Amino acid sequence: VILLTTFNIQAQTRSQAIFKECADEILSGKCTDEKFNTDIKALLTPQITLDLKNNLKEEHFSISIILISDAEGKIIPAETRLLCPPQMESAVKDYIAKLPVFLPKSETLEERRSVHFIDLTFIYDNHTESYIKVDQEDLKTFNIKPSTVLLDVYPVYPGCEGFEKDNELKCLSNAMMKFVLKNYKIPDIDYYGKAKMMVYLIIEKDGTINLNKITGGEEPFRDEIRRIIKDLPKIKPGNVSDIPVRVSCILPVTIN
Repeated sequence: VILLTTFNIQAQTRSQAIFKECADEILSGKCTDEKFNTDIKALLTPQITLDLKNNLKEEHFSISIILISDAEGKIIPAETRLLCPPQMESAVKDYIAKLPVFLPKSETLEERRSVHFIDLTFIYDNHTESYIKVDQEDLKTFNIKPSTVLLDVYPVYPGCEGFEKDNELKCLSNAMMKFVLKNYKIPDIDYYGKAKMMVYLIIEKDGTINLNKITGGEEPFRDEIRRIIKDLPKIKPGNVSDIPVRVSCILPVTIN
């Protein structure tokens, strides 16, 4: 299971603080996410790029940030978590210190604080002599495992309580895979070989598990996955500073 922290914005009842300039956007959360990404990329000045190129052992690097804003939309400095190369640290900290006040969550929500995640990976491009942002598919292509700031608590599957953090993840992965193996019914279709699928799931803030998408496999194989996912039990959600967060996970499934 590859766990990636994400967040969700709903325009009707705002469940996440956003940049004020994104307020009129239909996808205000996506707008906020994209602004974070654009702002961080802009910090890569020619001098910082040169320093990174001359001092990094690898051709790539990651920047991972967790920010928490309070009920009024102000960033809480003491709650900031940052992981980045030393050559970027000063510029990133200065950017965070100058962040404006966000439009906070809806006042109807009990938890008014918001968790903001910024996870970016850059790779050096010899053609442009600059660092370019890579997406999820590029990470697979270049075999890059990005460094990320960890959650305080990862989602816990029933029966996996009490393990250390890494073992909780293994237990979660194994438990979900066992659930699929136990309940999967091979479709009665004319098919020979292996059906490989990647199942993208979202573990919501309340612990329910929803299907995001499935790639690979024939439609009957995907339909059976959809049926099973609906029956997955509720689990204990992940959190940062006791604030529940949405977590995405990828479950690889191969049917012989």
